[in-house]
Amino acid sequence: MHRLAFRLALATLVLTAPAGRLAAQGAPTTPGSATRLGVALTVLPLLGGGALMVSAADGDDDRVGIGYAIASAGVILGPAVGNWVGGLGGRGWRGAGIRTALAWGGLATAFALCGLECRDETGADVVFAVTSAAAVAHAAWDLATLGNRIERKRGLRMALGPVWVPSARRPGLGVTLRF
Repeated sequence: MHRLAFRLALATLVLTAPAGRLAAQGAPTTPGSATRLGVALTVLPLLGGGALMVSAADGDDDRVGIGYAIASAGVILGPAVGNWVGGLGGRGWRGAGIRTALAWGGLATAFALCGLECRDETGADVVFAVTSAAAVAHAAWDLATLGNRIERKRGLRMALGPVWVPSARRPGLGVTLRF
């Protein structure tokens, strides 16, 4: 089980680097390829982090913490990379911010309720479970609607704006169409 967790974590790191280069280069992608990349970069860290947390022997806090960090990185950044590669950079950042606030804000709230050595019923586990589930649900919704949002962005766009016509030496109205 330890080897599986390590391999999944390593695969996550290896897959993240090319995705970042694609997003930085602005490589043209189809809605399907952006969605597949986002799903892969969400699911692989979730599996790797989850396996690491499950394989923790008798509450090994270090492994549980590292596993949670890997899993939450997948939930936060996986859909965002899909958005970035699909040309929806602003939406990717907004979604990553919302999921970060849910995942890490819920963890911080749970710690604030009961501290690091919490063993009694304070409701911290419920707060943590609800905010983590909300972060995963937001990531799933983001990935499920990614293809449609990319298609809408690529549709026909028309813009009107003032222009200066040098040959006539007067202002005019310019029309720009983008397909």
